[in-house]
Amino acid sequence: MKHIESSKLISLAAAAESSAIKYSLVERMRGVFHIETVGEGVENFTLTAIGKDIPCHCVFNVLLKADNKYARLIVDGSAEISAASKILYTLGVLALLVLGLFPGTIKTGGSDSAMDLMVFLFLGIFIFYDMNKKLAEPEILLDRILRAVATEFGTSS
Repeated sequence: MKHIESSKLISLAAAAESSAIKYSLVERMRGVFHIETVGEGVENFTLTAIGKDIPCHCVFNVLLKADNKYARLIVDGSAEISAASKILYTLGVLALLVLGLFPGTIKTGGSDSAMDLMVFLFLGIFIFYDMNKKLAEPEILLDRILRAVATEFGTSS
């Protein structure tokens, strides 16, 4: 699980209702995430979502404050790798173990060789790298969404 936090201060071009900003934020998030639930409040609500292109389950807590000049969007929450990805990673490790049972499928050179260890080491490094990359994507996408909302409601400066 990874903590996500992103915020944006928007200098409004004209006075905007908090509900209009909330609607815009949720609709823009629907382009990237499958939104499961949206909280009832206007200024403080929770979104639960699943990534469309990334296998993550996310929970976002949104704080939205708007007055005549500024709107403040503060989003924090967490992202977690989906169960399907965890199963695929596990099946990959198990497939490698099964292939290692059959002689000649993986050329390791002998019983005193460190090649078996290296294969599992590289597989483990790949899994950690891939998981961290997938967990970083929701925050990057959230930053882009907040910039798009700022562009919609903000001034040109």
